[in-house]
Amino acid sequence: SDAINPERQTANPSLRQSHFHYYGAPNANNNNTPSHPNHILHTTPKTPMSTVIFTVGNTYTRIPKQRADVDRTGQYKKIHDWTLYCDVLSGDPDTIKNVTFDMKHATFTPSKFVCHNPVRNSRGLWRFSTRQKTYGGVSPEITLRGSGGAIKTVNWTVVLENGGGTAPEETFRELAPGPLRPVKISDENNFGVEFEMTSAGRDTKDLVARNIRRAASHSRVRAFEDYGEARRYKDGWKIMPDSSLQCSRTQPDCNRFELVSPVLRGGGGLGEMNAVLRGLGAVRSVTVNKSAGCHVHIDVESLSLLELKKVCMSFVKYEDAMDCIMPPSRRTPCQGIENEYCKSNKLIVGESNRERINVIDEVETLEELCDTMNPNDDRYYKLNLLNLKTGRQNTIEFRQHSATIEYEKVSNWVRFCMSMVINAARLRPPGPFGEATSLDDQFEMMFEYCIKDRFVRDYYRKRKRELAQRGGERRRRNEDMSGVNALGNAHCCGGCANGDTCSSSV
Repeated sequence: SDAINPERQTANPSLRQSHFHYYGAPNANNNNTPSHPNHILHTTPKTPMSTVIFTVGNTYTRIPKQRADVDRTGQYKKIHDWTLYCDVLSGDPDTIKNVTFDMKHATFTPSKFVCHNPVRNSRGLWRFSTRQKTYGGVSPEITLRGSGGAIKTVNWTVVLENGGGTAPEETFRELAPGPLRPVKISDENNFGVEFEMTSAGRDTKDLVARNIRRAASHSRVRAFEDYGEARRYKDGWKIMPDSSLQCSRTQPDCNRFELVSPVLRGGGGLGEMNAVLRGLGAVRSVTVNKSAGCHVHIDVESLSLLELKKVCMSFVKYEDAMDCIMPPSRRTPCQGIENEYCKSNKLIVGESNRERINVIDEVETLEELCDTMNPNDDRYYKLNLLNLKTGRQNTIEFRQHSATIEYEKVSNWVRFCMSMVINAARLRPPGPFGEATSLDDQFEMMFEYCIKDRFVRDYYRKRKRELAQRGGERRRRNEDMSGVNALGNAHCCGGCANGDTCSSSV
């Protein structure tokens, strides 16, 4: 048979692995073992036995030779463009944990492609798929794995004719459906976290550091009084003063500080963070308030300017949807009120979704991109790129999350930020929303097309509902006090103020 060399899924090898594997809650010693009671699998309970009707097949488009790429040997034109798929015709797509497309041919590198996140096709069906470009035929093996461990394999020969082909319907049965698992963060993907907080005056930074060392014995932790000295320390976790924080009324003499991680890597990094937070939790007076935040840094050293632009496009496109999973104090300004430490990026880039994407698309240098997202070298925006401009470190900073020391909240936000960077960078540039796209639809599309992690999606669906409920209760209190709706028709400023689930358009 003809030798085959597929088009790679992504042009950046350092981003490739994270999209293709699952694992359980991280543990410092075992990435597959849950290590903390706060790490709860969020999913809708399923009844015993779940049945999915599905079909496999492929699309096909022939590429003119003058436009076709050559294979790695430089000898053959890859004129066949096809997408191999598994479509869910009926049943719950979350019954299927993943679908593996094994090309069964040595010239594919890698030879297997695992799809964990289905997207809706033009017929509204949920589709697991992989797109390839080849110069010859192939007969792959397609394996469905259920959430409870069921496995079914079917064979398919790719149809290299206009329109492709589709196999007859098949049935997949999962006898014991289980919860969804999060997408694994590869050890090649680095991140860091900053936790802002306060403690009672008697509980010094040194005491907090000792408690963390007891809980996370393998981690280096140092407390600093001098901010400059702390900034220079790179060998471990550090507790450093933060004068931007405010003491609460119950702790007017508080210690104000932030806990800053070293470079963390993949699942092991989440496990280390978990142990550190357990030690932090042993100091009972440690608390957070609205003046504090939780900041996540994602390593983007391997990304090109084009890939960074796509990350920024996705961020401004989905900023309103992200507001729905944040408390009001961390959202786009409503009625003139704005958090000065996490200002809106979308509002300074452009007036409409389309204009924002076009403005970023036209950027020609890294410095221009940084100035577009963080004008006047101001880092206090939801997404901060200034480290790239100054050369201090190769990270972008997600500043929007509210302050927390809960592992479940932080780990899901790390996964969210990492997934946005990885997937936005490797996929095609995003287009603007249609004018009639509701905020709820924006939220679902963000997870379907950008985040691509159904575990994280389910967590933030729950979080969104909780915030909406709190917002509704807050509005009812306002109405009881004033006799009218105090927010009137403007209750969805900049997205979803006060936790509302909004139906307003873009």
